[in-house]
Amino acid sequence: MRIALLSDIHGNYEALKAVLIDMEQLKPKVNNVVVLGDLVFKGAQPSECVRAIQELKCPVVQGNIDELVAKNWIQPGFARDDAHAQVLQEEIDWTRNQLSEEQLVYLAELPMVQRIDELGIHIRIVHATPQSVLDVMLPIAPEEAWARMFEPDKKDKKVPNVVAYGHIHLPFTRFISGKVVVNPGSIGLPFDGDWRAAYAIIDIEKDGVRAVQHRRVVYDIDAAVLAYEGTGHPQAGAVSAAIREGRRP
Repeated sequence: MRIALLSDIHGNYEALKAVLIDMEQLKPKVNNVVVLGDLVFKGAQPSECVRAIQELKCPVVQGNIDELVAKNWIQPGFARDDAHAQVLQEEIDWTRNQLSEEQLVYLAELPMVQRIDELGIHIRIVHATPQSVLDVMLPIAPEEAWARMFEPDKKDKKVPNVVAYGHIHLPFTRFISGKVVVNPGSIGLPFDGDWRAAYAIIDIEKDGVRAVQHRRVVYDIDAAVLAYEGTGHPQAGAVSAAIREGRRP
């Protein structure tokens, strides 16, 4: 059983297209796809990204940016100061204008947590943590800090074997006391200095996780930057530079 983890697309349709093509060409084939949130914002083509994810008909969780855009509000603590809040609001307004009402409702109604049960393995899917879309869990977090990621499910008290999350735009895998944490990194806006689109594949067998593969995909980055032309995107220059350099804008 192979499960693809896609996350943090951020409106970069060229990167998403390349990942979907790469995923289709994998052998053995992917059996399931899950999306870990942040479909829109920053990139020039948010509507195309939402449509492409909807067409996958796969489990998707809500990211902090999906909530930010869909509900048109800046979560407490997200903006660094008033000036940053103003910049965010300008980009929220632009992004909302690119999306249909149906797409905004779709983003607003995405759940915070999803789960997959395959071959006796319980996989929890979140954007940041099960408790918040804004929590930041870096790879260097101590082992005890991960305990909240593996808290039992509220309904059936089942403890996950695997937690997949996004948000930090940094791909990594960590094994903790027989359990696995996977972050696939970002498709549309990597922060690790590598501009290529990042995603991950989990291989599962009856006795557990056999392997985690982190993949980087080359895409037409010039087309991604060209897509900003004529759109009036308020941060086009800054985001274009960040996309080319694989860093935080």
